[in-house]
Amino acid sequence: MKRTIAFLVSLAALTAALPASGASRGSQTWATLNICDPPGKNADTLGIRAQAAGNGLNQQIFMRFRAQYYDTDVGRWRPVPGKGTSRFFRAGSARFRTQQRGYSVKFNPTVQPSSFRLRGKVDYEYREERRDGRTRVARRFTRATTGNRRPAGADPNGYSRGECTVKLDAAPQPSPQPQPSPQPQPDPSPSPTPVLPTVP
Repeated sequence: MKRTIAFLVSLAALTAALPASGASRGSQTWATLNICDPPGKNADTLGIRAQAAGNGLNQQIFMRFRAQYYDTDVGRWRPVPGKGTSRFFRAGSARFRTQQRGYSVKFNPTVQPSSFRLRGKVDYEYREERRDGRTRVARRFTRATTGNRRPAGADPNGYSRGECTVKLDAAPQPSPQPQPSPQPQPDPSPSPTPVLPTVP
């Protein structure tokens, strides 16, 4: 009985490390929005969550997250400036079935109340170490965010969208500071008119 349990435990561990089939690997790789301006601590925040499928190889999975807003003037998506694009983060080993990683962007209040249509994109890289010690990218691709996923860290729980709208309140304007009233200055006395000698 103990041998049977030990065998089942070993088999379960091996199954977790093995790659899925080609069809299911595609469905296990996704990107989604798991936070979009909810009330509370994550207000004015956009969260992007991504998952990558393992392939059973001795590779490391990296992800870079890019927040984008829709520019209605030109009719296309543009990158959110500043920290809207992350660096590449290591998600974990490709020997396991899947790996997840996330990134969030906190927006500052605007001068006037505004709303922005947002989405995310995730760049994936599978990196491996060569015999000479250098690292090469064995595979890279990009996914746009979609909905109906099961991301970790969602707010509210289970939230998953491909696009969303963030509504930003106007930043509070500083109250005008009272200025000291100018003190009246005495007018200078007019110069006396000189008395000219009269001619008799």
